[in-house]
Amino acid sequence: MKILTINTHSTRGGAARVAGTIHNFLMRRPLSEGISSEMVTGWGDNEPAAHRAAVFNGQASKYINAAWFRLHGSDGGMLIRRAGTRLAKEVEDADLVHIHNLHGYYVALDFLKLLEDKPVVWTLHDFWIATGRCAFPIDCTGPLDQCARCPDRAKYPAAIRRSFRTQYMNKMALISRLKKLTITCPSHTFSGELARYGLDIAGLRVIYNGVDTAVFKPGNDREYDSIRADIRLPDTGRPVLAFAANQVADPRKGLYYLAQAMDRLEDPVTLIIIGEHKGARRLLPVNTKHTVIFTGFLQDKLRVADLLKISDYFINPSIAETFGMINLESLSCGTRPIVFALPVFRETLSDWGIFVDKAETPSLTAKIKECIADKTTNEMRFLAHKYVCDKFSEDIMCSNYLNLYKEILKQ
Repeated sequence: MKILTINTHSTRGGAARVAGTIHNFLMRRPLSEGISSEMVTGWGDNEPAAHRAAVFNGQASKYINAAWFRLHGSDGGMLIRRAGTRLAKEVEDADLVHIHNLHGYYVALDFLKLLEDKPVVWTLHDFWIATGRCAFPIDCTGPLDQCARCPDRAKYPAAIRRSFRTQYMNKMALISRLKKLTITCPSHTFSGELARYGLDIAGLRVIYNGVDTAVFKPGNDREYDSIRADIRLPDTGRPVLAFAANQVADPRKGLYYLAQAMDRLEDPVTLIIIGEHKGARRLLPVNTKHTVIFTGFLQDKLRVADLLKISDYFINPSIAETFGMINLESLSCGTRPIVFALPVFRETLSDWGIFVDKAETPSLTAKIKECIADKTTNEMRFLAHKYVCDKFSEDIMCSNYLNLYKEILKQ
């Protein structure tokens, strides 16, 4: 059994972590099982190279492809078409192809023609498959009209043109030609939302994303003191809050709400912001009583886990998600997340989430004030970790995908 995994990146972002985790799981299988795995990514970006190959390397190709898409609203540039040619040999050699994200300016949609007769698992991490262009059509009914008139062309992937009906129809036609396609997604909530956008997928499977519970786990007081000293966290006794996103300033991630809430807090807090923070500083309040620590994007998940476990609460005011991996990583560290009450967060966090009923600043502020007056006991931290281990571990996710591969290849 030879599996080919395809994604934009191998480590950067939630989809990349899922794809890379499954690939590494397959690579560790005993030789007697006869399983081999190869992972191809769109961009190298200085990511670990072991058992991975990049269609492109460096930023120049990405900028050229992105500029073409912005101008033309399509992925027809010469460089991006060349990527499909490079993938042809890997596709031919594979018994099954596992696709994650195809957007990201690295491969043309026509690439799907190579997969017409190949067993394919396509794991959805966003709504791109159901739209003419964007990944998160928040409060948009455009996909129900085949994206004939886009109300927000600045949304990723940005483009100048207004109508994406041609792209929508082309995408649906190419997908319909995949004779052996199995689609998976990471939550039942997401599955229902796909149906609401008119995507009728027979046999869609829900497989929860997996958390590395060996890394994301509670520590002890000595470990917490060491981490605080390492990042030079002032010993002021202030509550410590954490916020994380791949792109911190992405409006969907809700930093605006958190910034406004902090401005309304009477008592000072320390906020740790994890992720690429370009454009984020202008969103934060000028109130100097709070301490804000920017870490930048962290490749090392051990470092992310350290910052989550020393925080009193993790704040996730995101307004649209398909799973919310970082919530469960924080919970696995014993740090409960304060989140807007999105249906998908209620599904995954259950009673462990601290839910803000309205996606607005006053409600978020009130909930933060209520929580920082409380403290989570060590016993609660380990019970939270057990909840994640029992339902969302990497081993559970990877075993579910391996069983799915075997089921498909037996047909």
